[in-house]
Amino acid sequence: CKIAAVVAVILSGCSKSQSESDPTSVPSAKADNSNVSAVSFIDNNTVWKDTNTQNIQAQGGNILKDGTLYHWFGMEYPLWKAVNHYTSTDLKNWTKQVAALTPGMSGLPFGATDWVGRPYVMKNPNAGMSPYVMTIEWALGSPTVRNRYCFLTATSLNGPWTFQASKTIN
Repeated sequence: CKIAAVVAVILSGCSKSQSESDPTSVPSAKADNSNVSAVSFIDNNTVWKDTNTQNIQAQGGNILKDGTLYHWFGMEYPLWKAVNHYTSTDLKNWTKQVAALTPGMSGLPFGATDWVGRPYVMKNPNAGMSPYVMTIEWALGSPTVRNRYCFLTATSLNGPWTFQASKTIN
């Protein structure tokens, strides 16, 4: 099925009289949406491609908006190959960045035979600390016993990501 993803905020298209008369109203399909710059159709029934026409590999991850740029972090499977990082300005056209994490990366305890999944990246609310945190579910050597929850930090969404061994939850 196809869904419409509105690139601009639809609510900015509310007419002044509409928002003044009922501030909780949501514009209908017939509302004045002249402020909407573009509508982009996303086909959810296909494999999504990045700007280099490669399949997007970002299973079980999340999208974070930082400034005007969206960042999508997710796993590349079937075996744990990477926590991939993609960026976009419109939620449709995604550019693959350098992988955030890969097996054997310096400072990481995750091996190629471990199960690593469900990366979630967020802004760190604690002042004076790295501004970004990534959480990872980790199963040491066994995909069936997912028994660790790990944290990594970075000063940039582009990394490098630092494993926080003392914060691991077993």
